[in-house]
Amino acid sequence: MLFFLFSVNGINAAPKLTPAKIKAAYTYKFTKFVTWPTDSAISKNQISICILGEEGISNELEPLDGRKIDGRLISINRLSSVQDAMKCHILYISSSKNHELKAILADLRHLPVLTISSIRGFAEHGGMIDFVLQHNKVKFRINQAAIKQGNLQISAKLLELSLKVYNRVSNGEVK
Repeated sequence: MLFFLFSVNGINAAPKLTPAKIKAAYTYKFTKFVTWPTDSAISKNQISICILGEEGISNELEPLDGRKIDGRLISINRLSSVQDAMKCHILYISSSKNHELKAILADLRHLPVLTISSIRGFAEHGGMIDFVLQHNKVKFRINQAAIKQGNLQISAKLLELSLKVYNRVSNGEVK
């Protein structure tokens, strides 16, 4: 699975890949497998990847700032508030925001913002994609119902690679 995502457009796998580096690579590659609505207020000339809270993935995503994917400029933005996320294509929610998760997901529920996190149970409880470690490998799960609720489309290829696909949206509570 990693080979498939890393081989598309050549993210070179370094000999020492940390979970944060792998999550950053997945986040970058997810942009190729998600379609945002054409009538969305967010820019069509760029992909805005935002990070809410503090987490190691921030440092791994920053080198992507200014790169292009499918002709669209990538911008990496650290946010201090979920209200700043309205112009993001992707929002990575750090585990430091676990106590605010229900409110964050409620604020973004019907917006075309792909939400990603490593918070335990994130996809099961209304987030769109969550990262999990399984047998020392980074995998991901997808909540297809949450993605549809955000008016996003996701490639069947990405759904096939997912460890699990949820088809319901809950109230955002994570235990």
